[in-house]
Amino acid sequence: YLALLQERLSVTTSQKRERNRRHIERRFRRFCALLIVIVAAVEVLVVLGSWIITAVRPDIAMRSLFSADGLRWLFGQSTKALATDVLVWLIMMCVASGAVVYSRLCSVFVKHPLSYRQWVALRFVFVEVLAYVVMISLLTLVPHAALLSVTGHLFPSSFSTSIVPQLAILATICSLTYGWVCGTVRGLDGMLTMLSKGIEHLAPLFVLYILVAELYFTLLFIRF
Repeated sequence: YLALLQERLSVTTSQKRERNRRHIERRFRRFCALLIVIVAAVEVLVVLGSWIITAVRPDIAMRSLFSADGLRWLFGQSTKALATDVLVWLIMMCVASGAVVYSRLCSVFVKHPLSYRQWVALRFVFVEVLAYVVMISLLTLVPHAALLSVTGHLFPSSFSTSIVPQLAILATICSLTYGWVCGTVRGLDGMLTMLSKGIEHLAPLFVLYILVAELYFTLLFIRF
């Protein structure tokens, strides 16, 4: 009877966790959809506003996307403007966040007590984090370190420009190790699923990024 009761409680807990996850995901998608509509509306207003202003005041220091230069930029350079460091950071952070959640590494901060396999996995993760800290310290803190700038400063330097990818890679590696040791990630298929879960759930951010980047570079082009 106690075993049956515990099984029912575990099923009820997992169902509640799944409902909460779906609720959070729905609210996240609605929020992203609202932001996408707002940014798209601002983009349309900026394009039409620049066209009207340049038509009324041709002598003003502003360019329109409907001009010859604007059309050439729109068809020839707008896609290149999207290939920024922010896009790479966004992809890597999505992969890392999905890996942390799918491997259940984040559950160690809320689930107590931990099982034996979880404690062993955490020790592996601790060793990896410690090795990363030691390696970065040797590459940044010693005199004439490789990741320091020409002037010997840490900011800006090669380290500061790559800190986001470094953290994303570290989180992904730790999640892989934790998942393999705990058994939450099994085989190459499970690893691929773990690495793609974050992109799957955070896909609206890529649509939002495209619109925000287009708006930003449009503003730079028309020179407000």
